[in-house]
Amino acid sequence: MLFDSGHLRGYVSCKVLDEIHHHPVSDSPSVLSLPAPVDVVDSFPLKNHKKAEATENGAQCYICLAEYEEGETIRVLPCCHEYHMPCIDKWLKEIHGVCPICRGDVCEGIAEAFT
Repeated sequence: MLFDSGHLRGYVSCKVLDEIHHHPVSDSPSVLSLPAPVDVVDSFPLKNHKKAEATENGAQCYICLAEYEEGETIRVLPCCHEYHMPCIDKWLKEIHGVCPICRGDVCEGIAEAFT
């Protein structure tokens, strides 16, 4: 079965996240975090990627490591880091409730971040 690049990327990112999810975690408090509540994650804004607006540092999802394609749905976290919506939703809702880049807890300061 052939996949277009978007479906293949989604498949690859889900496989990578599944491996992270099932990998044993250290007992160190610095790496332990609980998933974020679904309603909190769903409250973060979405946007459609536009290549014309892409910055040098913001043209890639740092979860699946794929470059954003025109029109893809991007979720913006309170820390202003951006990811493919399916990648970050799985990360936050099932694995860790922190930003993969800055490790900021997405549940802290929600009211201030988007007001």
